[in-house]
Amino acid sequence: MQIHLIKDVSGSMSVLGKSVITKNLIRTLESAIEIDTKYVNLEFVKVEWGGGVEQLEEIITNQEIKKAIIFTDGYAFGSKTKLPEIIKNDEAKNKKYIIVYCGCDANIKKSWGGYKATDILSALDDVSGLYEV
Repeated sequence: MQIHLIKDVSGSMSVLGKSVITKNLIRTLESAIEIDTKYVNLEFVKVEWGGGVEQLEEIITNQEIKKAIIFTDGYAFGSKTKLPEIIKNDEAKNKKYIIVYCGCDANIKKSWGGYKATDILSALDDVSGLYEV
């Protein structure tokens, strides 16, 4: 199963160590698929995104992305946005998009869902549909 790791590289992600946080989160995911056999069928594709809802929509549409973890601090979306429409999860079409908020000043929108950076493996389980009971 292919999961895209969409990394926000906008200006706000270049401060307060957010680029390092994102880099380490991606390393954690790469290590997880090497260590834990439940992730053996996962493959990651890294994509850089310069911020902005329109560009994110273009990336998701043009690359036909079905499953993705979006690493961001939330500021690239703005306050009024059609983001919820773009990343709407659709089980019938096997689409799942998860936001992982990075940084101590992350602009977390509860209505959009998502995970804090500390819950990266839960985000992976959610996007991949792999859960341990």
